[in-house]
Amino acid sequence: MSKFKRLLSVILIACTVITCGFSQNVDAASVYGNSSSNINNGGLAASSGDYSFVRSSKIYKEGKEEDSYYIYRTYKNGTSKKQIVNNASSMPYMNVVGSYIYYVGVYNSGKNLGVYRVKKDGTGQTRLISNYGENPIVVKDNYLYYVKQSVNSKNQYVESLCRYNTSTKKTVSTLYTTTTRYITNMSLYGDYIYITAHGDNNSIVYKINTKTKSRTTLYKLESPNSTSYITELAYYKGNLYYTVYSENNDNSQLYKISTSGKNRQHVTKYFTSNINLYNNKVYYVNSNGSVCSMNLDGSSRTTIKKAGADEINYGINIANSRVYFENMIYDMNEIIQTGRLSSRVYRMTLSGKSLTKM
Repeated sequence: MSKFKRLLSVILIACTVITCGFSQNVDAASVYGNSSSNINNGGLAASSGDYSFVRSSKIYKEGKEEDSYYIYRTYKNGTSKKQIVNNASSMPYMNVVGSYIYYVGVYNSGKNLGVYRVKKDGTGQTRLISNYGENPIVVKDNYLYYVKQSVNSKNQYVESLCRYNTSTKKTVSTLYTTTTRYITNMSLYGDYIYITAHGDNNSIVYKINTKTKSRTTLYKLESPNSTSYITELAYYKGNLYYTVYSENNDNSQLYKISTSGKNRQHVTKYFTSNINLYNNKVYYVNSNGSVCSMNLDGSSRTTIKKAGADEINYGINIANSRVYFENMIYDMNEIIQTGRLSSRVYRMTLSGKSLTKM
């Protein structure tokens, strides 16, 4: 989830409030660095065996552009917390493959972001990609997928979806390049990567073959006045789940479509954001900023963690059968005094019990 999408989700929910294990996916012999749903929500948490890796609530250092946070390693029951790094960005997009954690980190006194790799014990930290943007990263086996941002000779802004070899530490191919769109979501499964690409008047879900680079349009949302956007995208069991936010009715609704582009369905008409697909359930945030769950068909909507007054929850991640999410209190005094709002990361069971601040 890009910073744009996260801020959009937070602002939308805040306006509504104020005004009214990850399980390791295995595809044959392949290993995925995190679930599609966790990446959709900023990659705050990831799991590897008995360990969970989680971004902290505490800020290590306030930066000029970006603040830096800790990444902690804990046992899946939450015990034995160990600091791994202290330069994670607010949306680290954590991936864990083999002996390494891949994440988006902060450097140069908070002026820049980069893609980093560090061993799971906190040693061997290396910056792989410098001057990175605010897009997701996805790792599968020996390849890392990221978005390169640049300006071409015509002074046009360029976004390129790239494939990086983690063994040779080199970008080996460019899968998609655009001067008219920006990429906000990535979901990877098998030989395909699914992305959302936004233009002036539409949002497109693309399916791209990571080997042949062939690209297929699965769905195109037309919005002549730019009042509707695809804000989230997550792969789960042969389908892509995505949300569409409409400015006209201030609503974010959930849809699904097959990976072949067929059988598009409107899952629910009710406000649904920050989706995480896990154990045949959809975990999400409702219009009140509360953490909820429902069945994959939109039935049995249940509140798990109710939001308090002027409080919102967002960024739902699941690792080792525990829910991690961010919490923010909309405090006008804090905004006036500091020019910012602080957030906290919490951990709880799938049913909303044993709430713990990270």
